[in-house]
Amino acid sequence: MIIALASPGVATTLEDGLAKIKCFLSEASAQGAEIVCFPEAYLPGLRGQDFEVLPFDQTMHGLVLRAVAQWAQTYAVATILGMERLTEAGRQIAAYVIDARGQIQGCQTKNQIDPTEDRFYVPGNTRRLFEINGVKFGVVICHEGWRYPETVRWAAVRGAKIVFHPHHTGSDQAGVRLTQWGAANGPYYEKAMMCRSIENTIYFASVNYGLRYQESATSLITPSGRCQAYLPYGQEGILVQAIKVEEATGLLANRFAPERYQSVIKNEKRSSMTTEYSMRPIGFIRSSYRNAEQIPKGCGARHEATGILEILPEYEQGLTDIEGFSHLIVLWVFDQSEGYDLMTTPPTDTTPHGIFSTRAPRRPNPLGFTVVKLLNRDGPRLQVHGVDMLDGTPILDIKPYLSGVPADELRRGWLANAESQKNG
Repeated sequence: MIIALASPGVATTLEDGLAKIKCFLSEASAQGAEIVCFPEAYLPGLRGQDFEVLPFDQTMHGLVLRAVAQWAQTYAVATILGMERLTEAGRQIAAYVIDARGQIQGCQTKNQIDPTEDRFYVPGNTRRLFEINGVKFGVVICHEGWRYPETVRWAAVRGAKIVFHPHHTGSDQAGVRLTQWGAANGPYYEKAMMCRSIENTIYFASVNYGLRYQESATSLITPSGRCQAYLPYGQEGILVQAIKVEEATGLLANRFAPERYQSVIKNEKRSSMTTEYSMRPIGFIRSSYRNAEQIPKGCGARHEATGILEILPEYEQGLTDIEGFSHLIVLWVFDQSEGYDLMTTPPTDTTPHGIFSTRAPRRPNPLGFTVVKLLNRDGPRLQVHGVDMLDGTPILDIKPYLSGVPADELRRGWLANAESQKNG
């Protein structure tokens, strides 16, 4: 795969910023790039720095997205565009992913914001993977990649081959012009880039503004922690590089064993109910569902989607003889759910019910349970029918489905009444 990292200078107007984006997309396409990444919040600009941020409202947000989506299609190059996302809670820093057909795949918000950004932005609260031309990737934004390495590992353990890191470090007005990449007496940022790649065995692509006095260069780091290439300091430019996807094995990320970090309860008289249990995924769901709104819900909802249960290599042996079963139970995690409600009103009813009598995602322990039909096995990949999970959902366990309860003994609780009312 060929990637491009674009480092434009600070935009003086919205038209200037769009012109720079178009120019870099054209150049990336001409050099055979399949995806190009722009810096953090490039339009309208990152707030709190030493330059004026452009006016930016919902109308301008839509205008920019439409224009860049059109150019992505024109130049047949996928695009990661750093922007602001306007929400009811406030402004968020986000990176929008647009494929080469001009379709918006979604966006990744900045969920760990720098303390100095609190007065300008609100954090996001979800993470997701993206995929272009068969290559999975994640996005972490500036402060997240420098100070929160777990944001990069989140993507790596879910199959990301590369993590893109749009950021802003330095000044356009004053500072020191760096001359040596990764110098011992220089800022720590470039050393952090090496750590993010080598500690996960994936590529790390870090993209800065083309500032006069950068504190980190736009750089591509290999899975071994080596700087493959970088742009000259203090200049606008575009870095186009080929990556060897097969070298991004995620080896070290996948060897992380959270079960080895359990808390020790010093008071042996304390109830075992206070014990915390750590689990690690045995694999991940590959499905067509990118957001929860796409999944059928409510009375009469039918789950007809097919998907893949992609099991990690170290657990493949555990699939031995699974082909003999027609249906499987999949235990998984609502990994995008935060907090819990003990009472909830499901989409199938208008009356609140206890969380444990529903399948709602906001649970004390956010576990999901789905019965799927096994269609085919290809090594560690199980093709199944009946998927109702988001793409990238972590799988905790798989069991054969063996129902021994006669149909006439099953009771459907409040759901039976809700269904009868719906059916009239």
